[in-house]
Amino acid sequence: MRYNSKVNAVIIGGSGGIGRAVSQVLAEKVTSLCIHAGHESDKFNSLTASLAHKTAVTPIVHRFSLEKGFDSFFNDFYHCDLFQRLLTADIICICYGPFLQKSVHEMSDSEWIESCFYNFTLPGIIISQVLPSMMERKYGRIIVFGGTKTDSLRSFKTNPVYGASKTALCSLVKSVSSQYSSYGITCNAVLPGFVDTEYVSGEEKLGYEALSPGKKMIDIHSVAEAVVFLIENAAVSGTLLTVDGGLNI
Repeated sequence: MRYNSKVNAVIIGGSGGIGRAVSQVLAEKVTSLCIHAGHESDKFNSLTASLAHKTAVTPIVHRFSLEKGFDSFFNDFYHCDLFQRLLTADIICICYGPFLQKSVHEMSDSEWIESCFYNFTLPGIIISQVLPSMMERKYGRIIVFGGTKTDSLRSFKTNPVYGASKTALCSLVKSVSSQYSSYGITCNAVLPGFVDTEYVSGEEKLGYEALSPGKKMIDIHSVAEAVVFLIENAAVSGTLLTVDGGLNI
């Protein structure tokens, strides 16, 4: 990362969970940090206030919703402050991606559309939009989040559509990396295992711990540190970085 010059970062889904941890660590390293959240809350406000003394923090609330159709979605998105920030960002980190556990035969039409859109299509569209300005500046860092064990083709019993979308996203990471490296742009994915966040209930935690190596979930700060590693190393691109402690399921 270019510590001695102006670096702008945008974190999509940066108010809670992994996104919050990434926001906290990047605030120590960039000149300007835009943190996106889907809705305003005391937790989001306290986060941005706590980071303001470290860097210039811009909180943006923008709810992604397909309720009114694709035309309405993109009309809102392309005219919102978040989109304008993305166009000038040196670093984008897309932490947003709703997790869905349902078998294929249980999926509704809308669930198919929304899961694939939010976990694959929307990150792809964002990447398409930010690439031209990064190419012009000859610098860019793109980080997305894959799913657990989505680094290769495999079957998923409990979350097949989510898993398929994240696997497709990993393929896109490889494509972007190979085509745009000559412009000083890197594109990588972080694939966490079972991460201990505030969104995991006590019962879920017991189940995840039973499956995890050493019977311990992944610390959220380990995931944030992996993001920093990918941003700071210009020679690392097209990497699907697993942060799962050696999970074998």
